[in-house]
Amino acid sequence: FCKQEHKEYKNPMDTISYFILKYKDKILSSDQNQIDINAFLGYDLFVPYIAYTKLIMGIEVNIKNKEEDLSRKMILYDKKTNYDILKIALKVIHILSTVYKVGGKDAVKKTGMMNKICVNINEDFNYNRNARKTDLFDMVYGYDYLKNAKQIDDEKDAEALEELTDNNGFAKEFTNHEIVQLLYSYIVLYNNAKEIKSDKDDFVFKDLSEIADVIKRRCENGIDASKVIDDIASGNIKLHLNEQTKKHI
Repeated sequence: FCKQEHKEYKNPMDTISYFILKYKDKILSSDQNQIDINAFLGYDLFVPYIAYTKLIMGIEVNIKNKEEDLSRKMILYDKKTNYDILKIALKVIHILSTVYKVGGKDAVKKTGMMNKICVNINEDFNYNRNARKTDLFDMVYGYDYLKNAKQIDDEKDAEALEELTDNNGFAKEFTNHEIVQLLYSYIVLYNNAKEIKSDKDDFVFKDLSEIADVIKRRCENGIDASKVIDDIASGNIKLHLNEQTKKHI
C-alpha cells in the first residue's frame, strides 16, 4: 500500500489511519458497511442522521485551518498527524453515538447545526485579537484532549453535548447561534471557561438559563444579543451563575 501511495512506511497505525482517512468515501459511504461494523463491534458506533464522510472531512479541514491560523499568529501548537486526526475523528464519532442514544435524532441534528455555526463564527469577531478558527468539538473538548483520550468509548465525555442538546435543559432558552456565541466568547475570546463550567461532578456546565434571561430582557430594550453576550462573557455585566441542582425531566 505504501509503495502504491508513494508514502514512507512508519508504523502500522499511522499507515492504517492514512488508509482510512484517504478512502473514507468508500469505507463509510455504504450504509451496509456501517451496519457490518456495528455488528462486528457489538454496539452502535454509527447511528442515523450523520454524514460520516463529511464529518471526518470537516474535522480534517478544521484542524488544518486552525493550525494555519495559529501559525500566522506565530502561536506554538501541536501539529496533528494523520493518526492523530483519525483518533480525534473516532472519539467524536463515539461521542455522537452516545448523544444519539440519550437524546435521539434531535440531539444529533442540533449538534450538527451548532457545529456548522461554530466553524465560521470567528469571522464575526475579526476585531478581537483572540478570535480564531475552531469547531464545536475543539471548543468544547479540545483537539488535544480528544487525541490523547485514554478511551475512545468513555461515555462520560458525551455529557457536555448531552447538556447542550437537552430539549428540557438550560440550552433550550437559547437559539443555536446564541449558545455557540456564548461558548465561543467564554472559551475562546476571553479564556473564561471556568465561569460557565460546573464544579460538581454531575454536570459539565453551570445553569446558564440566567444568561438567557438577561439576553431576553436587554433585547426587548433594543440591545443586540451579540452585544449582551460579549458584555457578560467579558465581565462587563457581572452575573453569579448557579450550579445545576438536578437533571431537567
